[in-house]
Amino acid sequence: MRMAITTLTSKGQTTIPKAIRERAGLEAGETFTVYLDDQNCIVLALRSVSFREMEGLLYDPDREPVSVEAMDEAIGEATRLP
Repeated sequence: MRMAITTLTSKGQTTIPKAIRERAGLEAGETFTVYLDDQNCIVLALRSVSFREMEGLLYDPDREPVSVEAMDEAIGEATRLP
């Protein structure tokens, strides 16, 4: 577990130390959730990417469209028990 000391400003702000930011992969502008757990520890939870944010992520204009039937067949083959 990584630990670091940081200070709370008069405006209620703090800096996440560089070692923690790097390990978590945090970059400027990213959002995350902060909450207080049952042991009174402040927890910074990295945010999951929403489905809508992934729109177009796998888009390939050169790929031929695949029919629903072909997708169903591929899913069936991939999930078939030996």
